[in-house]
Amino acid sequence: MATAGEEARPTQGRVVLKMLSQAAVPAMVATGYAAYMYSSDPKSSILTFFNTFGVAFFLAMWFVGQYIRTSKLLDDAHYLETLNEKVDHIASTVKTPSLVMAANVPSEGSGAPLGDPVSATLIDEARTALDAGHVYSGLTTAGVAFEHALQQAALRLDVPTRDRDSPSRLVESLSAELDRAVVEELHELRIARTALEHLTEERTPDKETSLKLWEAYRWGIQQAESVKPPPPDRDDAATAG
Repeated sequence: MATAGEEARPTQGRVVLKMLSQAAVPAMVATGYAAYMYSSDPKSSILTFFNTFGVAFFLAMWFVGQYIRTSKLLDDAHYLETLNEKVDHIASTVKTPSLVMAANVPSEGSGAPLGDPVSATLIDEARTALDAGHVYSGLTTAGVAFEHALQQAALRLDVPTRDRDSPSRLVESLSAELDRAVVEELHELRIARTALEHLTEERTPDKETSLKLWEAYRWGIQQAESVKPPPPDRDDAATAG
């Protein structure tokens, strides 16, 4: 059975179609140029036509490749700039947490024990990494613990796989069991997790901000663990009885 990552990979057929679509315009340009050169010289042979086509097609494909490469570089630069802006926003949010989060995140200590052993182990490892000065590793591990808690909550609610595979829909699937304000905070933590994956060392949050973000992740895990499975239907209970 294919995993979600394997399903997301393009098939060989899609790759071939993409290559053909990118070669279509260069092929038409090269054909037009070769036909013009062939008709312009009465002494031209069919071999001359194909030689001219090959050179023109190669040059046209080179220009197309440069255009695609430059376009991708610009898109990547814009994407990273957007992510860095999101990181700055998350950092400022963590420094001055909202009323919802401030009311639930303890100012001192680590709060009540977590119920899920995987989330508890990961979040403790994240704190150890942060205390040792490994900010990127610590925040990344805390994000993994947070996502694991969300996935477990969604499983308790029998959320379909297609919704669990999307981070945004994963958080939104818990909205029936959590206050809307809490769900919005979870969305902010989800965005932070995505943005932190693309951080550079120069833009890593300072230790104070990182510890507050760790506390926010732990708060998010607690909210996810508060989601309980729905009670069985009365008809199902009666049948079981």
